[in-house]
Amino acid sequence: MRKKVELTQKALISKLHRLGYRDIKERRINDWKSKGLLPHFDRRGVGLGKSKGRSESAWTDGRAIVERAVWVYRLLEIYGYSESVYLPLWMLGHDVHHELVRTALLEPLEGVATMFEVEAVGKLERVEPYERKDGIIEDYIGDISHDWIKKEKFVDLLGVPQEVVEATMNIFFNPDYDLEDLGFEDGNKQLAVWKDRVNNEIVPVLTRGFDENPESVVEPIRPDGLDILFSQPGFFQKYLSVDALQRVVAEASDEDFRNVQGDLCVVRTAVEPLGDMIVTLMKHAKVERLPTLSDVLPQILQAATLFVMADISLRRHGHGPLIDHVKAEAAKKFHEDMSQVTEQALAEVGPEFANAFKKGLKKLRRNWNALISERSQIALVS
Repeated sequence: MRKKVELTQKALISKLHRLGYRDIKERRINDWKSKGLLPHFDRRGVGLGKSKGRSESAWTDGRAIVERAVWVYRLLEIYGYSESVYLPLWMLGHDVHHELVRTALLEPLEGVATMFEVEAVGKLERVEPYERKDGIIEDYIGDISHDWIKKEKFVDLLGVPQEVVEATMNIFFNPDYDLEDLGFEDGNKQLAVWKDRVNNEIVPVLTRGFDENPESVVEPIRPDGLDILFSQPGFFQKYLSVDALQRVVAEASDEDFRNVQGDLCVVRTAVEPLGDMIVTLMKHAKVERLPTLSDVLPQILQAATLFVMADISLRRHGHGPLIDHVKAEAAKKFHEDMSQVTEQALAEVGPEFANAFKKGLKKLRRNWNALISERSQIALVS
């Protein structure tokens, strides 16, 4: 475990200036503390005035504070205002008040739910008096799915059935959707028809355009995501629909948030070194413009937000022990699979590629060792 080093506010500003963030002044640090972006001091100073024995207030874990301040600066550059930074900061492993995290998760869910209802009512009122509520969202989804298929030329080219799009959207966005209704049955039937057409008509044409052998075996498309969705629609409706996610996020406890942040730690441990390797490989390939943090981070955090909401939902419905078991087994398996054979195989690719992968593998091993050790200590205490 690394030794904690105390850090005063003046020392923090000085360190940030040395790192290149020279526009950070004391006023900005105070603003970050007042908004909860940085924690308040956890060691209060003693003494008054300039007398002997006076000491300044400080943070006891200075390294963590510097790292957090850098992330706050970067995130504010990307998102622009504090309310958009709380959730990314929390997902990156920093302590943020759970009510701020809850608000950040609920806001887009409530926005989507409200949008569907308001837009559905507005569209209905233009064609008939608003005297009913049942079915208006389903009608609205039917209209927008039709428009979307016609607008997206690629989707239209592949012949994606409207019934499939409608059923998928209703499962996630329509709280009153009846899975026993004919709409879902039609979507299920059209999915089978569409898969057959894609595999027998579209894929062979595309594949043989690149393959000189007309008798080559064409690998069929397996849209596993849709297959799973249509085979287990009740699961997705119960756990992962907008309506379900709103409820579980609103009810989530502090323990739920702590557990989910622990799950995110496992994901970060595996993913972070891969970024270093990808950048090195892109440099080796002489890619003209390397992606910046602003290019990739918002997309990564959007995916992480979906992961967080799904994780909360599964834990709130009693699947926490299963998630913990899978997480521990995955960490163990990942650690065991990073063998010398893998490194040797990568080394044959070339010196720069090998160095990039070796560096990444070394970092992965260190992180996984620390993670497994930490989990073992927690298990012993429990």
